[in-house]
Amino acid sequence: MAANEAIKGILLEKEILLEGGTFASNANFGSLESSATSWNAAKAPSGSPTLDISLRTKVIAAPSTPSYIINRSYLQFEIPFWPRISRFDLPPQLKIRCNTLVGDGKLSVMSYDYDRGIVSPWAIGSNNTSWDGTFTNSPGASYLTSLFTTFSGTGPAHATLDLNSLASFHCSTKRYILFALIDYTYDYSNNEPLVATNNQLAFDGIADTTPPELVLRKPWFIDKQGNEYPVDSNFTIRASAIGVNQRDRRVAQLPFGTAIKGPANLRQRNSTYQVTTS
Repeated sequence: MAANEAIKGILLEKEILLEGGTFASNANFGSLESSATSWNAAKAPSGSPTLDISLRTKVIAAPSTPSYIINRSYLQFEIPFWPRISRFDLPPQLKIRCNTLVGDGKLSVMSYDYDRGIVSPWAIGSNNTSWDGTFTNSPGASYLTSLFTTFSGTGPAHATLDLNSLASFHCSTKRYILFALIDYTYDYSNNEPLVATNNQLAFDGIADTTPPELVLRKPWFIDKQGNEYPVDSNFTIRASAIGVNQRDRRVAQLPFGTAIKGPANLRQRNSTYQVTTS
C-alpha cells in the first residue's frame, strides 16, 4: 500500500500487509546470520552478516567450527496515509505465523536505531547497519508489552502480538517502521549458550499463505487543514465532542443528530449544496 494513498472512508483497524518481493533487490523483510568461533564475535561480527530472504531467529552453539550461529529477522512496514496519522487510542498489533519451533520458543521484538537511517526496500540496505542498529538487552527499546513472547507450538493461524506505546509512537511519526525479531534467551539477554544449544523459530514470509501483518487500531487522522479527528468504535467521527474538529470543515456546522437542513447537512460532502423540494 502506497504511503500517499488517499483516505477512503473512516477505519477502525487498518491491516497492513508486508509489501516487497521475495528477492534481495526488493524485499522489505529478511534475516541476517552471524557466525564465529566465539560468542562475542558472533554478537558483534567484524564482517557483514549474511542476508537471507526468510524470517527466522536462531541461536546455535555447535561443537564444530563455527561454534556460534545467531540469526535475527527484520520486518519493515511502510505506514499508509503517512504523515496524516497522528496517534492511536489503542496500541498496534503485529501478526505473525510460526511454522517452525525448536527450543524454548522465546521471542523478543525490538526497535531499531532510526538515527542510522532507513532504506526501502530494507534488503538493499547495509547488513551491518541493521544488525548494529538492533537494540538488545534494552527494556525501553522493546516493541512488546513485555520483554518477550513465548511460542508453544506451530499452527495454521497468526499469533497476535500486542505492541506498546513505543510502537504506537513510531507508527505515527515515521514513514517506515522496522521490527527486529530476535531470540530472547541468548541474543537479547547476551547469555552465552552452552554447547549443543539449539533455539530456532521460523515464520511465514510474504510468499507464504499467512504473511505478517501490522494492525493500526483506532487511529487519529489529520486532515488537509491540519485538524485532528478520531475514529471511534462505530466508525464515526465524534464531531460533537468538545475540542474535536471535523474533516475538511469549511462551513458552519452543528452536532450530529440535528434535524435542521442547511449547512449542517454538508459534512463530508464535496458537491455543491443545492436546495431541493420534497
